Amino acid sequence: GEEVELVEALLALPRAGLGARLSFTVTLPPQLRDSPLPSLLLQPLVENAIRHGIEPAIDGGKIAVEVRKTSDALELTVTDTGVGLNANSPEGVGLSNVRARLTSLFGDKGRLRLYANVPRGVIAKLMVP
Repeated sequence: GEEVELVEALLALPRAGLGARLSFTVTLPPQLRDSPLPSLLLQPLVENAIRHGIEPAIDGGKIAVEVRKTSDALELTVTDTGVGLNANSPEGVGLSNVRARLTSLFGDKGRLRLYANVPRGVIAKLMVP
């Protein structure tokens, strides 16, 4: 819950500068509000969606943050409708740090996957056991 509140505040800040170019939704079922989540795993994904997805898109876009429970993990998904993945760009510091923290905390049970969001944008899916 605290991490999601931080993300909501993070999303509200650029909205002042981007105006109607940024819309967002955050979905956190009440029963998951107290689920343990190491801090600063979700925030870099949202920052990337803003900085590399929505800001460079001429018409902006939407960011959706969704938290759900699977049979063996907490699944956190950040979806944006921004400019999308650039295959020529190296992975940045934020994503590298998230991957390193996941490995340090959970070994191979913690995962971060990036997917193209068709027709445009990125889906970042974080799995935390």
